[in-house]
Amino acid sequence: MGVSIKLNDLLRLTEEEVARTKVRLNADYDGEDAVEVYRRDPERVNSGGFLWRGKQKMFSVGQIGICLLLVRRDLWLLTTVKTITKDLGVKGGVSFVAEEVPRLRPFFNRVLVRWHRTRKEQNQCVWFSRLMDGLEVHSILESEYDGDEFPGYDNVSLSYSQLATTLRFQKRDWVNALRGQKAVYLITDTSNGKLYVGSATGDRGMLLDRWTAYAETLHGGDVRLKELVANKGPDYIKRNFRYSIIENFNGRTDDAIILRREAYWKSVLDTRAHGYNGN
Repeated sequence: MGVSIKLNDLLRLTEEEVARTKVRLNADYDGEDAVEVYRRDPERVNSGGFLWRGKQKMFSVGQIGICLLLVRRDLWLLTTVKTITKDLGVKGGVSFVAEEVPRLRPFFNRVLVRWHRTRKEQNQCVWFSRLMDGLEVHSILESEYDGDEFPGYDNVSLSYSQLATTLRFQKRDWVNALRGQKAVYLITDTSNGKLYVGSATGDRGMLLDRWTAYAETLHGGDVRLKELVANKGPDYIKRNFRYSIIENFNGRTDDAIILRREAYWKSVLDTRAHGYNGN
């Protein structure tokens, strides 16, 4: 096993620079997935959220800021590195003027870093010296990051925001993986633990079409989910729902097999009595 490469092995900040460098951690934006926000508008992250000040002052003039964006659990994308040049004194808004560090631009939006955030690092802005030994380079992408690669059917777990973003941008590997696939899938309401078991069959348009329906309508035409949207509103789904795959099947598999497996999982997980399945 090779020696791990640390982020500063790439950045090569001097001891003096490290001493005045902070890391700004970006995980969500008012409930929106950080990756979706970044893909839609990179400057909202790199110049907006990065330089935003609430009650706590994040930076001082002369300091260096590293912007890391949470891609998925323990995996962060380096989006920019900037030097703070002016403090505007604003609270509740963008409070700093900053300039990118030119020599580091080739790494922006291409370096993925592995790091596990503990309770001690829950603050959004942390001194680089505290983290640098744990910031391990996961990979350097050939081209700029455009979304997570398909992780395999057994590892799919998407928030509503991630699902909608993946399908909106028609990410090729995801679309190709879902297009011809039949499956039994699971929707989890993370606010209360309630589950919904569904199936993607030839009659219902395969997995790509089924999940596209959820991304577009929030309920996919399912009766109890329609009621949930009507009673609690669209934002409830967007904040709380996650989508995963229980079993996947080749597109040539008889629909009857998938439907039997769907019924089995409804029974095992008791989603009719204690979840969102109505039949």
